[in-house]
Amino acid sequence: MKTKSFITFAACVAASALMSSCSNEENAATNGQLTAFTGGIVTEAPMSRVQLGASESSTVAPGFLTRTSMERPAIGGKGTFYWEKGDVIYVQDDNNKLFKSQGDITDKTARNTFLVNGVYGANTSYDVYYNGTHSGSDPKKVVIAATQTQAAFNDTKHFGASGDCGVAKAEKNTEAGKSGYKFDLEHKASYLCFLPYIASKEQRENYKIQSIELTSNNNIAGTYDLTFGGLSGAGEAKTITLRAGENGLLLTDKAVSTQSITNSLYMVVAPGEHTIKVKYTLFDTKANKTLTLTKSYGSRTLAANTIYDIPVNLNMATSSDGGHKETNASETLEEIRVYDGHNYYMWDAAENYWSGHEWDSANPWQPIEVGVTNDNYPKSKEADASRWYHEGDGSFEASVNPLFKKLPNANEMAWYVMKGDPYWDNSTEWKVFGKTYTGGVWLKKLSVI
Repeated sequence: MKTKSFITFAACVAASALMSSCSNEENAATNGQLTAFTGGIVTEAPMSRVQLGASESSTVAPGFLTRTSMERPAIGGKGTFYWEKGDVIYVQDDNNKLFKSQGDITDKTARNTFLVNGVYGANTSYDVYYNGTHSGSDPKKVVIAATQTQAAFNDTKHFGASGDCGVAKAEKNTEAGKSGYKFDLEHKASYLCFLPYIASKEQRENYKIQSIELTSNNNIAGTYDLTFGGLSGAGEAKTITLRAGENGLLLTDKAVSTQSITNSLYMVVAPGEHTIKVKYTLFDTKANKTLTLTKSYGSRTLAANTIYDIPVNLNMATSSDGGHKETNASETLEEIRVYDGHNYYMWDAAENYWSGHEWDSANPWQPIEVGVTNDNYPKSKEADASRWYHEGDGSFEASVNPLFKKLPNANEMAWYVMKGDPYWDNSTEWKVFGKTYTGGVWLKKLSVI
């Protein structure tokens, strides 16, 4: 028998991806009995580690602080989520109409009751949608924000405004003494957790992180359709900028020189296969200058409902009751080394061997495949003075190209051979000539030989 009623969705939150309020559409009041929808508690999100498979300013809006949040106690650990003031859901009733939950959450809670208009009773389950807080009036549309703002380190209250979203099947509650329906939300966005660290104590005390700008080879933000199969659609933006606070943030934990969950920053992104590059912008408060650091993380398939940890050493920066299902996993995205392939020279030559015609230039001469040759190599000082080696008699130091002044001399190369303690690495990935390779030899630095 169908009944037209307010529906109570009692929701519990505690596990891996987040939720936030939806559109401002209001439902017409309907009188009737209250039916309870109780959300099951899923408390934690698992974490697994994996290396990437490729080479190497505004004020926070008040609403950002009134949405679902996540607490994650440790790197590689699991995330626990809570309902926040302002969170709402949409439920599709027996007439296939979507109704927005009514009432308000007064405080952060792991369990909440949502009241929803509509006609229920003919079906064994009902579709539940959560589309974040800034996605508009269509419950089945989600906007992954191209600009996101995190108010403080290790704070995820901005997730709802950034595009966090999810779906669920609310099913009849069969527990003894219970009535109504219950559900667990499955989140459909991906989450990046940046873990900045700084070895220098002075820099930790003076460096503010201002923004993190992620650029993908394809769209990673914009408007998407929210479905039970995931997010669909093309999106509109290839770049997402995460702003840290109103004017940058000093590290919360300045005592540690390694990565710490206390100093974490989170970004919501659209799932999919993306080739990622990230620019970190800092401000040195002591020197009063802006610093930047850009890292490539290669191609990676980012899964929905998954947290990806990204450790980053900033020392190299230079001037310029609807519950939640646990996340499927968390992974670690590590930077891989990218070599441009331009540093092939004859001894102390002013320009590289294929200068102006490198492999990635408009008119390349430089061979990058085994067995391929090109006759435009330097053949004499008279014909190719800038690419020809530094001629001279006897032994002499490099004086033409500053790069050669930094190279190890014969004695230092002998130290590498005798004291370098070489070992073969089968797992580290690196990229050159647009291709990814694995493995190589590690040697001790001269400073420790």
